[in-house]
Amino acid sequence: MFMALGEESNKKTKIYDLATNYLYNPLGIDCENIRFSWKMASNVIGERQRAYELKVFKVDEVNNREILIWEKKAQSEKSVGILYEGEKLEEGTKYSWQVKVFNERGESFAPDKAYFETGVINSKYWTGADFISLSQKSYACPIFRMEKGLKNKKILKARLYITAMGVYLAYVNSNRVGVYEKDGFYYTHLGPGYSNGNVSLTYQTYDITDFLKGDKIAVSVMLGAGWYNGMGETFSKPAFKALIFILYEDGGADYFTTNTSDWKASLDGPVTKSGIYYGEDYDARKEKNLGDYKKAGYDDSGWIGGETLEGCAIEETDKKDALLITRAEYPGKIRAQNGLWGKLIGKYEKQAKSVTIYKGALRNKEYPNGVINVKKHFAANAPKEGIYLDNFIKKDNGIFEGGITLKKGEKMVVDMGQNMAAIPYIKFSANTGTTLTMSFGEMLNDKSKTGDGANDADGPFGSVYQKSLRGARSKATYTFSGEGIEEYAPLLTFFGYQYIGIEATDDVTIYDLRSLALSSVSKRAGYLKTNNESVNKLIENIIYSNLSNYFTTATDCPQRDERLFWTGDTQIFAQSALYNFDCAAFLCNLADILAENARILGYAPSVGDQIDGFFSNFTAGWSDCLIILPYAIYLQTGDVSALSKNYDAFVRYMEFLKENERQKNQAPLFGGMNFGDWLACQG
Repeated sequence: MFMALGEESNKKTKIYDLATNYLYNPLGIDCENIRFSWKMASNVIGERQRAYELKVFKVDEVNNREILIWEKKAQSEKSVGILYEGEKLEEGTKYSWQVKVFNERGESFAPDKAYFETGVINSKYWTGADFISLSQKSYACPIFRMEKGLKNKKILKARLYITAMGVYLAYVNSNRVGVYEKDGFYYTHLGPGYSNGNVSLTYQTYDITDFLKGDKIAVSVMLGAGWYNGMGETFSKPAFKALIFILYEDGGADYFTTNTSDWKASLDGPVTKSGIYYGEDYDARKEKNLGDYKKAGYDDSGWIGGETLEGCAIEETDKKDALLITRAEYPGKIRAQNGLWGKLIGKYEKQAKSVTIYKGALRNKEYPNGVINVKKHFAANAPKEGIYLDNFIKKDNGIFEGGITLKKGEKMVVDMGQNMAAIPYIKFSANTGTTLTMSFGEMLNDKSKTGDGANDADGPFGSVYQKSLRGARSKATYTFSGEGIEEYAPLLTFFGYQYIGIEATDDVTIYDLRSLALSSVSKRAGYLKTNNESVNKLIENIIYSNLSNYFTTATDCPQRDERLFWTGDTQIFAQSALYNFDCAAFLCNLADILAENARILGYAPSVGDQIDGFFSNFTAGWSDCLIILPYAIYLQTGDVSALSKNYDAFVRYMEFLKENERQKNQAPLFGGMNFGDWLACQG
């Protein structure tokens, strides 16, 4: 009797992970096609949902009240992709929703409310905001800033809406913007991400409420070439568009937008050159000379003005050659971003596993192409490779604890212990004007001969191998200001690597070096562990491959001169990815891009975002991603809207295939092209 009562009291059922469009309390989502989902967990055998009640409320933030706008009651086991069917939602508005779930015994379970906030795509303030850029191309990455006074009122909330033709790094009152997700706060990296060329571009929404503590707001934005201007480009004219919205306690509001009158710009920033394939060149002396432009009260009187700036001393006849802030135009559609943002993910960060310092190379019968001449090898455990043993130095408390000095003429190889998409974070010191170069690679040179062949090495045994990167430079250089210990992490690029080769023009002491993991997915969905360590290592490799190739789009690789949205790679891995990570929102965005382009071409191109050019061709298996990807989402979630939303594009594709079924080649465009495993395994 007492045992039965005890067992009964321990029975627990909960409803959790309330999501809107597969996102948790998202900001800035589109008003259309809103879907709700939740999960059930229970220790009761056979527990199941039999019915639910769903309510949606409009949140009046000024008057601190909620107004019921829609409710639904259903006898249903469905808990994924419940479509909102109420009145049209208002833009830039916060909504809450709650669900009550009933089991077979009539018991109900009601978790805390969830929230979402709609975007501003049709707002007159957003549509009235200009894309602004500098009037001429440059290698140096431009910095734009705007500063305004704030009303002496309590701020209820503040938002930054922003996008770019290129990539941006945004600060508000010296605070780098980021996103709040269910499992924490993340700094975003390289927004708006990969995008869809001139067809569509996403904008991002940031909560900046906590950054507005004083009586002023200072917004600064650094721009790079990014994907939009060409991944191989470093000489470009990137542009951005932004709206800052501030809601006060009394219901009043401020709106600040990008234009050519309120913003100023400078080409004197520290990033002197950047590109996706190139990497980044950073000069800390320029950062020192420019001063802290991110903070309010900064003197930007010497910065570049716009064509309509009052008091601009440039004569009309000189404007053609003058460097000014000008308006730019984006030819495609701009839409809200729903889960594609690239993030710095702390839980996958890696510390250095070993450090090798060498000078020159030695040659002998065993190493006919040379072997690095090791001077010191730092690691926690003794190395297995013989070339390191004689100079092994055991380090138990962090490889760089206490600092490691790299002398002029020496080189360093750092093993970060994991191959992944990342940027390095480094803490170091050197004399003013010293330049340090980091070269990134996935592996070290082996005993292969050096040469131009696919299997040849590009340096002595033990040095960082970069040949597989092909045309990608994949380097970061840093020129020291000489102001004590300095810190650096690349701002406008990323790399795929496990090893870092380091050299400098003068002595440098390094105190810390880490790999900051990059991905658009972070929340694990499924886990698998076996009693076989080899299988477990394979699973770990799959997880890191998933992370690294889901950075703002689904890519074939994160390291060489490609990093493209290959549709064949995307469709074949999608279902595995959905087992690994909570990535339905990420993949739904990609499905939308494919549908956009299929409506134009009749099919999804082999590289998903390319509607013209070499990789815009139709290819069996690759173009089928248009249907296979949303079908995989449907299989894993049960959400029919993954299919219904873009069903017209599927029909268009079937019509295209029927129209071209008698063609000698696969399609009339580009003569048809087939793909396969056409690269050496070392690539």
